Amino acid sequence: MKKTSMIVCLLLSAAALSGAMKVTEKDVENKNGKFKVTTYDLPMVSGKLIYSVTKKPDGTTSNTSFGATFGEHGRNGGWDRWLFFRFYEKNKYQNLLSRIPAKVTYAPYAGGIIAEFEWALPDSGKLKLRFLHKKDMPDWVFAKLEFLNLDMTKYDFVFNAMPGTPWLKKGGERHLASRSKDYLLRGIVPDILPEGNAFAFYNRADLEEFGNLLVYESDKIQKAGFHAAKGVYLMVKPETKEILFAFGSFLNEPASKAVPRFLSEQADSVFNTLKSLDWNPKLDHTEFDALARSLEKITAEDSAMKAEFAKIKEEYQAARQKEDAVRCAELLEQLRKLNSQAGAKKLSEFQ
Repeated sequence: MKKTSMIVCLLLSAAALSGAMKVTEKDVENKNGKFKVTTYDLPMVSGKLIYSVTKKPDGTTSNTSFGATFGEHGRNGGWDRWLFFRFYEKNKYQNLLSRIPAKVTYAPYAGGIIAEFEWALPDSGKLKLRFLHKKDMPDWVFAKLEFLNLDMTKYDFVFNAMPGTPWLKKGGERHLASRSKDYLLRGIVPDILPEGNAFAFYNRADLEEFGNLLVYESDKIQKAGFHAAKGVYLMVKPETKEILFAFGSFLNEPASKAVPRFLSEQADSVFNTLKSLDWNPKLDHTEFDALARSLEKITAEDSAMKAEFAKIKEEYQAARQKEDAVRCAELLEQLRKLNSQAGAKKLSEFQ
């Protein structure tokens, strides 16, 4: 009985230490057939990222969705909780990532949260999107988009803003403002001039008191535009290997005041922070160390688990020395799974 209590305690302590990302699976059935939906719920400092993958019974991906809830407000306002990030082949209107599941990594650290998504694309290239949300800047979520072995003349992408749903019957309009120009996002829109490292998305005539703020590296953008099937899309210069973004919002303030102030005053300060960020901050290793101490004992008599534990521990130490936050997070997740397996096996031995 004493041994059983020790094992239960071990499992409970691992659960208490585990990260806040929640992964759920459910079986669904509709007129198109049966599917399995896996949803990743990634809490940020405020709001969250929501990523889901829908697969057919044969394991092929039917659809994916990628949403963000930070900055939510009003009628569906905020950064889009359903289709926040999309990636397109040039002049096509099908989200290329809708059939490609991402590898998802989540890494809380002392100063905030790191979340990373990685997609392997059909042309052997890779796309990485890393988010960094700092506790001391909760109003801004930072992101780095990396293009690995990709010919970026072939692609464009969208970070979708939802300043709310203005009613057309009230004369409601969606607008985008840069430092010197304002664009009505309806019908045919001429090319949008990337300038001043910032865009503001807002409404007129309805839902004017909140909107979305974007800071980015405008010198890396070759072209920006609007298409009703996409939204505001960005195309980077061919030589670009990565580009940085910051996502913010304003709330309970008229756009007529908030937008000019952001573009003329706040954007430069946020941009300077964006350019100076450490994208690989130091992690808190407390959870890994605690689990490792417990697993040292619990795997001692199981050669297979002992070998797997030794391999994880060795790789973690290497990643730790390199201060590779994302790899450390991946290995921590492996250690959590091993801990669950080891605990379940020990419990079954007492039944």
